[in-house]
Amino acid sequence: FVILILFDPIRAAIEGAASRIFLARRHEFARQLQALRRNMASVIDAHEMIELVLDQLWATRRVTHAAVYLVADDFIGHRLTSFRGPQPAERIDVVSHRALFSHLHEAKTPILLEIVERKFQEAAGEEGEKSGHAALWQEVRGSMRALNANILLPFIASGEVAGLLALNDVRITETFSADELALLMGIAEQAGVTLENFRLFERMKERDRLA
Repeated sequence: FVILILFDPIRAAIEGAASRIFLARRHEFARQLQALRRNMASVIDAHEMIELVLDQLWATRRVTHAAVYLVADDFIGHRLTSFRGPQPAERIDVVSHRALFSHLHEAKTPILLEIVERKFQEAAGEEGEKSGHAALWQEVRGSMRALNANILLPFIASGEVAGLLALNDVRITETFSADELALLMGIAEQAGVTLENFRLFERMKERDRLA
């Protein structure tokens, strides 16, 4: 009984310190994401923007895998443009990842692996694993696992999915809070704007060259 009395204040102090460290890290990550979006606004070149995004996300130490894919020249998939961490897939083909691309083009919103897992479990429980809905979510889950990503953020330019940011942190299951996800979506939105502006800039250069 005496030992328990002695240990309870110590445990409370340790838990309090851990909570403060956790909150401080989240606050710092939010600050870094906000700074990244501000820095992106002054970048015109698409490749420079991609390197900036990957460098600063990697510097936060909140991801173990980060990769950017842009629409391939044949327009039937996305090709790896740059990455940080282990080597990811070189290409994402529409044929091999039809369910993933269908969902991205319809929703144009981030895909989180934890939500995909939950959707699959719900559909499989209600309709069976071979049902249409369950099979769809199972295919999306397989695509995300193949990309080693627990979140995919689309870059929307001219109303289309022009690129993807694939992120993962293998150290924890639920990588990002709702507030952090909102900030990451802002970064993806700014990336889409940069891609659209870069395309326009390249067309203007080509027009001037031919004039």
